[in-house]
Order: sequence, then C-alpha cells, then structure tokens
Amino acid sequence: MLEAKIRAEGDVKLKGVRELEASENGRDVIFRQEVIRDTDGRLRVEYTDPPGHRGVLFVSDGVVRWRYYPGERIAFREELPLAAEQKAERIKAMRALRDNLLLALQDGGTVAGRPTWLLTMISRDANAVLRQYWVDRKTLVELKKESYLPGGKPTQREWFVTIDYGPALVGNEFTWHPPRNVRVLELEQPLLELPLQQARQRVEFEIYNPPRTALPPGFELIADKVAVFEEEETKVAWLRFTNGIDILSLFERKRPAFSGPPRHDAVTVEWTAGALHFTLVGRVRPTDANKLRAVTVQALGPGGLAR
Repeated sequence: MLEAKIRAEGDVKLKGVRELEASENGRDVIFRQEVIRDTDGRLRVEYTDPPGHRGVLFVSDGVVRWRYYPGERIAFREELPLAAEQKAERIKAMRALRDNLLLALQDGGTVAGRPTWLLTMISRDANAVLRQYWVDRKTLVELKKESYLPGGKPTQREWFVTIDYGPALVGNEFTWHPPRNVRVLELEQPLLELPLQQARQRVEFEIYNPPRTALPPGFELIADKVAVFEEEETKVAWLRFTNGIDILSLFERKRPAFSGPPRHDAVTVEWTAGALHFTLVGRVRPTDANKLRAVTVQALGPGGLAR
C-alpha cells in the first residue's frame, strides 16, 4: 500500500484546501494552503494563512521548482530530476527501511468527504508509531498525515479540508516568474531547515543568535527552522523570528573582504559585525533595526552598515 501511494502521487489531478498543524517554539500553529496538482510533477502550493506566511509559494512545472517568500523578498530556484526518478528514489529509500517497519492497514473513516484507508508505520526497533497516512480508497491520494515523536506526541499534522479531482486548469498555474526587486538564489542542493545546533555544524562560521532583548518586542527565534544554503559559493544561515503573526529574517554569512555603500531601506538593513555580514529583512522600525545592529556589534566587534 505504501509503495502504491508513492506511485500514485503526481498521477492524479487535484485542487483543494489543506491545513497543517505544526509547533513553532512550543506553540501549535495552523497553516492553510491552496494546493493544485497535475501530472508529471507539476505542483502549486500557496499559503493563505496565518498572515505572516500569506503569499508564500511553492511551485513546480516538473522541471524547475521555485520557493518564494514575499515578506523576505527572496526566491529559491532549483532544477529537479524527472518525476519518475524522484518516485524511484523514494521507493528505493522506503524499501531500504522496510525491514525495520511494521505496516498496519485499517479503515480510516472519511477525510474531506472521501472514504480512506489508514496506513500506520511502526518502528520495530523503537516499538513506536512513526507516521500515519489516510489514503483515498479510490485514488490512493494522501488526504491526511500525522508524524510522531518516539513518545507518541504528534510533531506535525496535515489534512485536506476540501478536494476536487480532475479540476479544470487554466494552464499557467505551474509557471512562475519572480517579481521585480526579488532576490533569486539558485540551489544546487535542497534547502535545509534544521534545529539551530545542527545548522551551526553546516557552516564555516559561528551563527550568531541575538538575545530576545535585542529583537523587536514579542519576537523570538523559530529555533527548529534555521535554513542553510549557498550563494555564490558562500554558505548562508537564514534565521527567522516570529511574534506569532509576522516574520523577520536575518541572513548571516562570512564578512566579505570589501563592502559597498550603506543600505537601509523600508524592509532591508545590511551591516557587518566582527567576522560576519548580516542582512535583516522584514517590516521593522529603524529604531529596532539599529538596536539589533548595535547588539551584534557589541557582541562580535566593530562593524558598520554595508551593502
């Protein structure tokens, strides 16, 4: 059943609304997405809620995948292997783990009005439920998923609220071009989102985590979602901070040998401190941005505004 579910992905056209429940710094947050999927790996997922994530977009035409974060004015582009190759890799990985998995199949009731099978994955070594899938009995589309910690606590839940199979598509849903003034980064490897301590092991510098007193009131680090990527052969750490509604992003990298003229506009502030170069992106008051810059300089050593 699990292999059949993987094979069915991307073979069924659908359009629907999906909700996700995930923990951010100990708080459960509900995210809402509009999902459109076509054959051959074409997919569009757009966040509509909460407000701080509204407009975040993942879109793929089966060849190129974009991830767009409008609040941060940044987009990631990556070329993908063929959809068939992606499925083959997932099935291969699943088979490699099969000896340690016990699969249980039972009636799953209905999800989004559709009868389902409930597929439960159990770790033989840990004797614990790892994940549960609610799969459409007719189409084998995954309608709901829950992931668990070893103790049984859910770490993430996602489910379709509404779903429509075979929707009429305009044809341009999977074509996307970055708006003007958006920073585009080419990814040679998938974007990693890691806990802070693991992210620190992926870069050649010490990631600086500002104290909460240096941040705008109410903001705190999303500590389990620190991203690491490469730009112009330089590792970059991407820290995100939230107050439950809005998102601020802080990009950190090694300080370049030369820096250009100052830059400080409505949503972007750049500066250097010690051996690091910082870029703060988000709607933030100049006084709050200056406070954060001053704290980093005090902690790491002299620097200044930089391009």
